[in-house]
Amino acid sequence: EYYFLNFSVNNKALRNIVPPITIPSQETLKDLVERTEPYWEQAIVPEIQAGNRVLVVAHGTSLRGLVKHIENLNQEDVKQLNLPNGIPFIYELDRETLMPIKPRKYLADEETVKAAICKVASIGLKT
Repeated sequence: EYYFLNFSVNNKALRNIVPPITIPSQETLKDLVERTEPYWEQAIVPEIQAGNRVLVVAHGTSLRGLVKHIENLNQEDVKQLNLPNGIPFIYELDRETLMPIKPRKYLADEETVKAAICKVASIGLKT
């Protein structure tokens, strides 16, 4: 089910690295934010402030970290956040405050977005 994670965690070659590294079996929300916020500050913010449009293509989990930061979501809100796979979305941000001027806009019709969000929300649930 998680081939690449299992491959990395169980790979003997990775266990012999000096100094030793620990490959986590999962990523916490705290880990996610610690990984995405520096990227936002160092790579994305300067481009926005320069007046450039920025395209971010990432896994849904990483995008949740960016959305948390951009929308100033608390931990409970981001835990409930389900971003649809494969449907781009747009933010219009104030260039000075970098706060959204309008809500996140998905580039698909509302029915398609809702169905995709439900699909993401159901991942990992037993039926």
